[in-house]
Amino acid sequence: VYYSLLKKINIKTKAQYITATLLYGFSLSGLIYGILLTPDTPLIFFWFIALHEAYVAINKDERRWLSAGAATGLGIMSKYTMLLIGPVFLLALLKKPKKLMRPWPYLGGVMCVIFLSPHLIWNAHNDFVSVKFQINRGFFSDYNSSALMANQLPNPYKPKIEQKVNVSNVKVKSKKKQDILKPIAKASEFLGASLGLYGLFIFSILYA
Repeated sequence: VYYSLLKKINIKTKAQYITATLLYGFSLSGLIYGILLTPDTPLIFFWFIALHEAYVAINKDERRWLSAGAATGLGIMSKYTMLLIGPVFLLALLKKPKKLMRPWPYLGGVMCVIFLSPHLIWNAHNDFVSVKFQINRGFFSDYNSSALMANQLPNPYKPKIEQKVNVSNVKVKSKKKQDILKPIAKASEFLGASLGLYGLFIFSILYA
């Protein structure tokens, strides 16, 4: 998929292909995600597929929006960061406004929801615990919503724990009002860490 995508965006010569591969593979993120099993590994995999299929859909076969939508749905189940590919698709479509009048991009969105539906149904039955966890973790560094849900799950060690700690007497502190600067600080921290993963290559990328 990666090689096919590079060919479609006019990476033709061997030198260009090697350069593109080095920019990706020799970043810290590329090295880590290439060997560790984290949510980012399937995220990157489905991101490449979605980009590839969307490119084909815009330039050749509009029916490929269906596979782009399927890949996007699977990518969102891997990690919610996949949602950021939505603006990427929109910007590409805005360059060819006539494509927005066609049904295929919207059918691709339907396909995305279909593939994502098991995840949405599970969250609907569990107070959207994973969504709240990611929002609180990303912006507020607060895990309370998920911690409370975790207490409702079956625990084979519960009798032993209750012998040492009286769970009924444990009080959960009320959630304080979040400082408006905290989400900004968290977003800046995330952006800085993401840029740091590229190391010195970031200067070459910005220059290009």
